[in-house]
Amino acid sequence: MRTATRRLLLVVVAGALAACAASESSSPDLTGPYPSVTAVIRADADGGRLDLVGAQVSAVDLRIAATQMASDLFGAENIGEATPTSADTGAIPETLLSTSVPVTIPTGGAQLAINGTTVDEDLRVLKPRSTSLWACSDRRTIQVATQAPGAVSTDVVSGICQVVGTSIAKDGVDWTATLAIGPVTEASSLPVLAGSTILLLIIAGLVALVWIRRARRRADGRPSYPAPVH
Repeated sequence: MRTATRRLLLVVVAGALAACAASESSSPDLTGPYPSVTAVIRADADGGRLDLVGAQVSAVDLRIAATQMASDLFGAENIGEATPTSADTGAIPETLLSTSVPVTIPTGGAQLAINGTTVDEDLRVLKPRSTSLWACSDRRTIQVATQAPGAVSTDVVSGICQVVGTSIAKDGVDWTATLAIGPVTEASSLPVLAGSTILLLIIAGLVALVWIRRARRRADGRPSYPAPVH
């Protein structure tokens, strides 16, 4: 009985972990060498935004670079004002800084042509030793076609991020990529289904555990009778 109980608990845990894994999504990584800058194009139902995250960079320069990059990608008429960073002094802190620029992406979709040289030029004021560009989707699908090292062409579904291109200072590598941003879709029910599945698995495991324990108690409390003598 104890072995059966342990196996049942293992099944429940494994099922819960599988359901959790189905609801997980990747996220952009900030990698060295430093100073390092990661740009993230986020397309969602409300339009989108360009996030710029930097390590060992100036907060003022980060906002300037984010505005310039957003303008080159989406057009100056389709961007808003960059969100102020935490330290607007122009100093170079050791902490991680980020800034965000809202952008207009039509609900019907859009296509972006990206050139690694242009990205490096937009970020030149930050003097990064490494840069990377990511695309993240929420209620949209993004088709990524890239020739960048360290990146692969793929479809980015809702809730997932995918690297578009990376570069190291003075590596002499030029790359291009195309992002085909799809139309807005209905909100995914996957997180709700995953949560419901986990809850049902836990309840089923508890019910089965109680049933097994009761069966054990009945078996332990049942009187034994001697075998009949013939």
